[in-house]
Amino acid sequence: MRTRRVGLTAVSVLVVLLVSLPTLIVIPMSFTGEQSFSFPPTSWSFQWYSSFVQSEAWRSSLVFSLEVAVCVMVLTTVVGTMTAFGLRSLPVRVASWAQSISLIPIIIPTIVTAIGVYEAFLRWHLTGSLLGFTLAESALALPYVVLSIGVGISRINPRLAQAAATLGCRPLAVFFKVTLPLMLPAVLTAMLLAFVASLDEAVVALFLSTPTTQTLPVQMYNSMLQVTDPTVAAASTILLTLVTVGGAVGLVVMPYLRRRRRAARI
Repeated sequence: MRTRRVGLTAVSVLVVLLVSLPTLIVIPMSFTGEQSFSFPPTSWSFQWYSSFVQSEAWRSSLVFSLEVAVCVMVLTTVVGTMTAFGLRSLPVRVASWAQSISLIPIIIPTIVTAIGVYEAFLRWHLTGSLLGFTLAESALALPYVVLSIGVGISRINPRLAQAAATLGCRPLAVFFKVTLPLMLPAVLTAMLLAFVASLDEAVVALFLSTPTTQTLPVQMYNSMLQVTDPTVAAASTILLTLVTVGGAVGLVVMPYLRRRRRAARI
């Protein structure tokens, strides 16, 4: 049994290294002192981070990406929570079909979704707007939120909500005082997934972008087409740092919330 665990751990570490190594190579490349990409760097410098900060295009794309990601996170969490509870109230077969339909944005190729979104949003004058980006990227992130929150809801004992209602709590009070605290880890996981999915989305954002309104992944793509300086490596490192920090916060907060939930049960 111990040998299997060691072998499984070794395989897991190897897979993680194979997946993350190409991404981690970008980090030292962002500190190169050369005028083009080089690995390993022969000299070290912060000039490309300085170039990123001093460039209005890079700064505005980062700020806009964060704005969109926060809006997507809030919208998908609210809608996803309502959808997950709605699916739970349906009969089993109907809920299964409805959940399968909610996964369509994951199944359909993103390029097909991007073309459809572009054609519709162009008519509605939503291209290049915060609302347009939020709606489009929320549609892509919503399935992950519904799945995550649905798993959290399935682990809650329904008798707890029934007991609270029997003691006189109104439906909203039951939700905020009983259900929500129990499913809080799942909600926070869903929020993190939605934030990361929006921050990293490039295909739909490429179709919705305008010369003056672009997300950071689109700005990185356009930069690679025009100029191949390591500023894009600095931007990639900043984006990677944001995602890593979000994941690290989740790893710290989730065990704490689980301990509190177990203590509450006791």
